[in-house]
Amino acid sequence: MEIDKLFDGGPKPPDPAEAEKTEREKENQKLLAVIAQNDENVSVRAAATRRLDDQELLADIARRDMDTRVRLAAIDRLNRAEILTEIAIGDSDLTVRKRAVNRVSDQQVLTVIARDEKDAEIRETALVRLQDEEFLAYLAIGDDDPRVRRAAALRLDDQKLLAKLARTSSDPEVRLAAAARIEDQTLLAQLALSDESEAVRVKAIRRLNA
Repeated sequence: MEIDKLFDGGPKPPDPAEAEKTEREKENQKLLAVIAQNDENVSVRAAATRRLDDQELLADIARRDMDTRVRLAAIDRLNRAEILTEIAIGDSDLTVRKRAVNRVSDQQVLTVIARDEKDAEIRETALVRLQDEEFLAYLAIGDDDPRVRRAAALRLDDQKLLAKLARTSSDPEVRLAAAARIEDQTLLAQLALSDESEAVRVKAIRRLNA
């Protein structure tokens, strides 16, 4: 090993070009930070924000900038789960909250939002990122907004849960969404013969032997 070190010349000296590039990138980040925080032009602030790496600064911009576009740009660059969750649950701007929900991956947080959020659009945004099919079936049956119920049904793959929705849901849009994903030919035949909804019956017929 010692002989190898003698012949390989030891540690290589720093590459001047690489060091210069690193320093230039640091200076550019400082410039972007100044622009993102202080420029009067919203489009310019948003453009600078989209190039920032500083997570603390991005969190501050996402929380406090006066313009929604700049806040959205910051959220798109954020990778701190706790800040995204804070914004997704508690921000006063629904557009900002929706964007933050789209960046949340924690299934428990998404479940809380899909279950408890008052705004239907944000509930729907949360549920399309959920993986718990039992809970999705619960939403498909129990949510008070038809768009949310349908979106939840369309997320299901579990054949038993889809069959339950097709048989028991009072919402024809939910039954239609279920029929579009059911593979059980016997159940499809039953739906084709006796469902109250024309659209469900037609969908079931098209799924027979498909």
